[in-house]
Amino acid sequence: MHGYINNPQPVQADQVILDINAASSTYVHGLTAYDVLAHVDTESPDKARNATVSLKNNSGGNLNLAACTCLKTGLNKFGEAITEVFTFAAQANVPDQTVVTVTGAKIFTVLSRLQFTGAQAVGWQFSAGIGNKLGLNRKIAAAASVIAVKRNNDDDPIANYVIDPIYYGITPNVAWLAGEDITIDYKEE
Repeated sequence: MHGYINNPQPVQADQVILDINAASSTYVHGLTAYDVLAHVDTESPDKARNATVSLKNNSGGNLNLAACTCLKTGLNKFGEAITEVFTFAAQANVPDQTVVTVTGAKIFTVLSRLQFTGAQAVGWQFSAGIGNKLGLNRKIAAAASVIAVKRNNDDDPIANYVIDPIYYGITPNVAWLAGEDITIDYKEE
């Protein structure tokens, strides 16, 4: 008797991400004195991923953090120009060496510019980095479009991830480790 497997939901493993970097608050732009100048001296992420912006009190004492924003400009995985605004709320008496980080939602492959608005007291520094959300290779309609994930060639339950069908990203509940290899399986749509 001849038989065959009927697969009503074919799988396409069309994304393998090798040797990723761990999240880092300084990967894109190292720690620098706060200013409102346009910075184009940025590094692009190692892989398509979300961005972070951090402010650090390096004054030697407590400082107030004034409300401010940082505008990041770049490209997404599909070559489309994108921007994202990172908003910092005012905080009083921030202790020395404290880092305040805002994590973005959008996925960048190229970060070409960042610029702050709003003055800060002398002693604040800024940096820009990469988060834990990796970009997907396709624009998906729903989170259910991602059906399987492997970390270092081991099956990892899909429940361990947050799938973002708006910005096309995947975030683990446990942070990626440097050097990990990720395989993402999609349902054919």
